[in-house]
Amino acid sequence: MIAHYFKLIWKRKGKNAFLFVQLIFVFWVVFAVFSYGISKFRYYSSPLGFDWKDMYRVYLSINTADSTAAGVTIESLKHDLKALPEIDQVSYSVNVAPYLGNTWGNGNDNDGFNFNSRYMYADEDYANTWKIKMKSGRFYTKEDLAGKYLPVVVSQKFVEKFMKGKEPIGFRFRFFKEKEVEIIGVAEHFKFQGDFTEEDPFIFLPLTFSSIDLYQAMSIRVKPGTGPDVEKKINDLVEQTTKSSDFGIVKIEAGRKNTNSRTYIPLAAMFFLAVFLIINISMGLFGILRYNIARRIPEIGLRKAIGASSGAIRRQFTGEMLVLVTLAFVLAAVFAVQIPFIASLPIEKDAYFMGMGAGALVIFGIVYLCSIFPSHQAAVTLPAKALHEE
Repeated sequence: MIAHYFKLIWKRKGKNAFLFVQLIFVFWVVFAVFSYGISKFRYYSSPLGFDWKDMYRVYLSINTADSTAAGVTIESLKHDLKALPEIDQVSYSVNVAPYLGNTWGNGNDNDGFNFNSRYMYADEDYANTWKIKMKSGRFYTKEDLAGKYLPVVVSQKFVEKFMKGKEPIGFRFRFFKEKEVEIIGVAEHFKFQGDFTEEDPFIFLPLTFSSIDLYQAMSIRVKPGTGPDVEKKINDLVEQTTKSSDFGIVKIEAGRKNTNSRTYIPLAAMFFLAVFLIINISMGLFGILRYNIARRIPEIGLRKAIGASSGAIRRQFTGEMLVLVTLAFVLAAVFAVQIPFIASLPIEKDAYFMGMGAGALVIFGIVYLCSIFPSHQAAVTLPAKALHEE
């Protein structure tokens, strides 16, 4: 029966050629959309490791010419902010933070330990301010700075990627050539670049007054239910303490929306393109089937007259379309499966192939649905009427 379908399709190759090319193109587009969507959904569903709600970021510009005066300003500003009844936690860090877009990275293979990780400098209150969950150990404190080694906290992703078979707590390695560190805690997650991004290995290093220029930003957690009026209080206090208006205040929620929109917009555009093409191909399939049935009424009548059942007629027209779409899928897949092996993709291979499978199921399902009604019309055609019209 399949061979018969091939013959019927080949006899109408001129009429089927345009539809065949359309199907190949639609397969490629749907593969891409589903692969990209599955990859981003997997990233979105993975845990962040922190809480962005009720958070503000203050960009600072503190005069560090006099390190002693700058240190007093830093301590005073943090103390005064925490004294406000609306504020829960305050923390200093470099200008690397969730949804900001800035990243610092470092890696080496000194002493036989090879790593490549994102990192940031943050004070001892950073974990409490961002509600970072610890998997093991603890976040560093000021007392830890008195030790021989610089205390650091790494993410579980860092442990999984670079420390297989090693106990992380107490492990020492050379972060910079002149700086040896000791891991005292492991954070569960820290996916700071956006909800739709892949989590990278991460290291937290403590801020100290020996590097006063690294006090570049403040993270402020306000108490739940606090209104936007708190921004005015923060603004006045920062301006009064730093004696400068060269700073900015941003609500983390706004930064999150802006960062995530970089994924929403292209994903939505790709989705609407795929939907448009699927609707277009569905209308084409529907129209071609109706046309074929109208042109092949005598054939249908003759087949029914010699004993063909309505089910056989229905399966014939549905089968022709499924064979045509299968041919298009095979040709489209031959090229598509080679892409992950000859080019670097921004998504994982398994997400890519899952997208191919999901896209194929959707298109086959739509083709089948589009063929049901015209096939049913052919199946209920009365042989006497068909032969009489002929």
